[in-house]
Amino acid sequence: MRPSANYDLNPAALNPARKRLLEAHSELRSWHRLARDMKLNVRYVYNFAVLGRLPRNTAIRRKLLGRRSINEHLAEDRIQDMPAPLLRWAIQNREEM
Repeated sequence: MRPSANYDLNPAALNPARKRLLEAHSELRSWHRLARDMKLNVRYVYNFAVLGRLPRNTAIRRKLLGRRSINEHLAEDRIQDMPAPLLRWAIQNREEM
């Protein structure tokens, strides 16, 4: 899979997300339940957690990796909780009312 501008797709960066999914699977004891909770197709969850394959769709990737979009950060986070690069971008691109 080719890397995208938004994600660092080296295997070491994916391990925490894969570990989180495997732990959730061991608690729920079903890939189908886990996928239903994440509102994803079971094949995406299983392929990523067990085989390390990420889908091309960035929305599905974001859900699997547990990352949020810029709009989600801006809508939900307080300024103190935003990552520094996102805060810098938000300040530079703000619109005055």
